[in-house]
This record gives sequence, structure tokens and C-alpha cells, in this order.
Amino acid sequence: MYHFSFFRSAIFVLFFCTLFSCHKNSDSTGTFTPIFYIYNGGTTAFDNNLLLFPSSDTLEANIIIRTTFAVNKDIAVTLEVADTARESYNTTYGTDYLSMPASAYKLSSTSGVIPAGMLADTIPIEFYRSAFTPDENFMLPILLKNAAGEDISTTVSIIYFHRIGNSLSGVYSDAGARKLYEGDAADSIFTDSLSVPATKSVVPQDSYISHLDYADLGGNGWQYNLFTDPDTQKFSASPNDIMLLSIEPGSFELLDAEYDSLQQRIYLKSSYKNSSGDERIVEETLTAQ
Repeated sequence: MYHFSFFRSAIFVLFFCTLFSCHKNSDSTGTFTPIFYIYNGGTTAFDNNLLLFPSSDTLEANIIIRTTFAVNKDIAVTLEVADTARESYNTTYGTDYLSMPASAYKLSSTSGVIPAGMLADTIPIEFYRSAFTPDENFMLPILLKNAAGEDISTTVSIIYFHRIGNSLSGVYSDAGARKLYEGDAADSIFTDSLSVPATKSVVPQDSYISHLDYADLGGNGWQYNLFTDPDTQKFSASPNDIMLLSIEPGSFELLDAEYDSLQQRIYLKSSYKNSSGDERIVEETLTAQ
């Protein structure tokens, strides 16, 4: 997911090493033939290209064009907006993404060059929050159209930038703690307090449901399911299935859940017991950055 810029993942390195035989491709004569692709593109990276705006209007991202091994001459590469890929994606996955309006983004260039001896070129792109209709979903597929006549990957030639219209979506500063007790909290046998991460993302699933890492346990797959009722606008939260399977059955309790749309602030307080029956109380205040 894009916050301010794209960050690379070791998983992608392994994926492309496997896909492209660790940067070595050859034809029948034994001559290496490069394959060009969008490093942060494809459906495997789809979730990473979800646009999560901070409180500012502008979000910056990068399109990284790579080759499977260093080229021996300058290679000009060309990009183009491929809206038919949005239509195909909607048909394949049953989604409803609309075409992203031209006013919502600025591609710095539709062309670039991978210099001789190099592996990649990066083309920046900006997105503007104010240009989006708040409650609708938009997609901007960008295709690697040409690489000076060289081979282009058939699976990783498109990057799918997309935005889900959800009022909670974004990047937040988080303040709070997970307080640990021995037994019930009411017995006042307090043992420790663990801080939550300083920054978190509220990741929309659709217009009304979002996911948020729970306390300091997001790395374990624990998340809140955040829900805004479309009719009453009432805000609520519940634990995901991974968390429920890890705690004492029936022990989770949501003590408070508030969303201030004017201040763009979320407040959550909950408690649960671990498998040993020790209670934990979690309190978090998240403010949009």
C-alpha cells in the first residue's frame, strides 16, 4: 500500500527470481534475452498499490520498470493508461472500480530509459485526494507498452493503482498501550504495559468495512474489523477471526469505539483474555496524519 512512496519487499525479489530464473533468460543460441516488467506491478502486488492518503491532498508513488538482467545499451521504455485492464479486472474479480479521472493523478512522464549496464528506471506519479468522489472506487491501470522492441512480461506488465471510497481510509498516528494483568483486571494485579506502533494504516475493504492492526499484535495477524453503518453512520469494531482463535473463547469485549469525522480521529478501547486467562486491556487513539 502506498503511504508516501512504494517500499520494496523481499518477497518480490524471491518471486521474480523464481519467475525469471534469477535474471537469466536465453534463446536457442545461448544469447541472453532480457524480459522487461513493472517491478511493483501485477495482481500479486495489487494490495500494495491501494492508495491510502495522509491528511494532505497529495500522495506520491513510483512505477519501477525493471529488466531481468543489466542491458548492454540504453533501452527506452513507454507507458500508457490501459483502461481496458480495469474492465477485465472488474469482470474477473467481480469488483466495481470506476475509471480514475484525469484530474486525480499526474504521471510525470509516459516514457523513461534504462541506461546501459543498469537494471531499472523509476517514473513518479502523484494522486490528488480532492479529485475523487468520496464513496466510489477508482482504478488506474498503467501498462508497460514498449521496451524498444524487447520482450515484455505477459504477467507483470501492468500496475493497478486503485482507491476504495471509505471515509476511514488513510494513514494515522497512533497513541496507546496494551496493558497486561495477571488474572482479571479488576483484581488490580498489573504486570506491564506495551506501547502500540506509532503509525498505522486503516485499510478499506469496501465503502463501509476497514481493517486495522490490533494494538502491537498486527504482526501476528490480529486486526480490528472497523464498520460504519451506511444508514446510521454508527461506528463499531470487532476482532478478526485470527485474534478470536488465539484468545480465551468469549473473552473479547469492546469497551468503547468512537470516530470523530471532523477531527479525523478514532478511539478504541477493548479487553480480552489470553489462553491462560490473563486479561489485557487495549486503548488506542488514532489521528489522521
